[in-house]
Amino acid sequence: MHDKETISQISDDIQQYQRFGCEISLQRLNDLCKQSNRMVKAYLDANDSNSAEIQLNDRLDRQRKKFQNSIEKLCGESGATITSIFSQTVLHVLKDGSLTTFQINLCIQDLHPDLCDDSKDRVINGVHFGKKWKHHVRNAQQALKRKNQILLIDGKWQLP
Repeated sequence: MHDKETISQISDDIQQYQRFGCEISLQRLNDLCKQSNRMVKAYLDANDSNSAEIQLNDRLDRQRKKFQNSIEKLCGESGATITSIFSQTVLHVLKDGSLTTFQINLCIQDLHPDLCDDSKDRVINGVHFGKKWKHHVRNAQQALKRKNQILLIDGKWQLP
């Protein structure tokens, strides 16, 4: 490839994607792989056994929650909060044009399926306020709006 503009764009995209996540040590990555393998085994066991299906599904669910907590803990250890990761992602998806919050949520869920757990609701005093990850996206949008990094015009978010 010799086109400097294309090379520059690819380089910018790679740098942007790096800002979405957090650094993970090889040991931590190996631990996550082991957890993932345990999840696969629990899933396969649940599908192979009819007699203990409920127990195996509970085991699979526990493994999934443990894995999700490990991912969230990694973000915190690296100094990146979920909201800051979502802020970087919002800026990234808006660089190609304006989007509604619904469209932004779809993009973020596509880019960060590990952080967008639809089984977790935001619950305050027993009242459900929607998906917890979407609350983090709203916080990211509002923080970016306060910093004048994004604008809401006619129901669509855009870069200034």
